[in-house]
Amino acid sequence: MQDVAPREYRDAMACLGAAVTIVATDGAAGRAGFTASAICSVTDDPPTLLVCINRGSSAYDSVTRNKVVCVNVLSARHERLSRLFGGKVPAEERFAAAAWSTLATGAPVLADCAAAFDCRIADVVNVGTHDVLFCRVVALQRSGCADNLIYFGRAYHTIGVINPAEAGPESALGRSAGGYRQPLPAVDISAKFAPTSMRERWLQSPAPSLAAREVHHIGVLCRRACRRLRNSGRSAATPKSSACSSTLLTG
Repeated sequence: MQDVAPREYRDAMACLGAAVTIVATDGAAGRAGFTASAICSVTDDPPTLLVCINRGSSAYDSVTRNKVVCVNVLSARHERLSRLFGGKVPAEERFAAAAWSTLATGAPVLADCAAAFDCRIADVVNVGTHDVLFCRVVALQRSGCADNLIYFGRAYHTIGVINPAEAGPESALGRSAGGYRQPLPAVDISAKFAPTSMRERWLQSPAPSLAAREVHHIGVLCRRACRRLRNSGRSAATPKSSACSSTLLTG
């Protein structure tokens, strides 16, 4: 059996959308934190989640020695903070960019995160380049936030209802319906053909799925292209199962 190449595996995993979090710790080994999407619920009795951390991470020593973490679930307005904690910036600068508090363990809790899971590390399993941390949740904090920051296709997106005033400058809310961050090239292309009022009605409607937006804009382009072919007298050379219809079906 042929092994799956690491690059192929990473490319396939890019198709798996995941919530973006900041995992933070504090204690005798110092304060540290990193951006993570490899988070998963394990069980609710006792409440336990898992966190995957690269042993080469700058936060690794602090996390494993402190044995406590807080998993802070991010919202749309935290995209810049997520990039900061995912980069090479020193820990002091990372934490200085936001307001923090603590719950039971002393691990940093992001003040305005969607949800915070304060945990003690109960077990650690080594797998390849990473450690899998099984974390017992000992305290919780939830906000009234109705959106999440998602990482999909090697890019940030948001789901939920977002207040544009709270979104960071890097968010593309102006091009998204209902606050969904979906910067598709087709949006700008279709705007050249669709009447402004139609486009505005579409963007102001309840937010559809990513696939629905793609189908809508591809459909606009195909209908316009087919109409132009018919008007130019070349429609007779186009079979019924044309590229226009097949693109919609396979898109």
